[in-house]
Amino acid sequence: MIQIAIIETEDQLKPVLAFCYEILGQHYRDYEQYIYEAWQNRMGVFSPILSYAHADNTVVAAVLGRPENEDSLIMGFTACHEDYRKKGITSRLVKQFEENAKTMGFKKNFYKMYFSEMGAE
Repeated sequence: MIQIAIIETEDQLKPVLAFCYEILGQHYRDYEQYIYEAWQNRMGVFSPILSYAHADNTVVAAVLGRPENEDSLIMGFTACHEDYRKKGITSRLVKQFEENAKTMGFKKNFYKMYFSEMGAE
């Protein structure tokens, strides 16, 4: 059974980031916005936009956001294990991300603009 959770502890953060780096590329470990410490600093206040899905305590998908400024945020990492794609898991995470971002007072989600420009929306 797939469960959705937000990242509130380092015990949750470590496997989620390992999963994201594995899927999206280890080179992200070197980008200032995406290094472990940057995500670690976002826990707490920004935990509602740091979510993941797991099955039997194994991470299967993640959507991690980061603030761009006080009004907008960026969906920094979006990843799903290939065995769990096309099952609506990432869509559920994105919907939760949008709802939580709105509740937190963010007015813009930059991923929408990017995908619109790419013709994917």
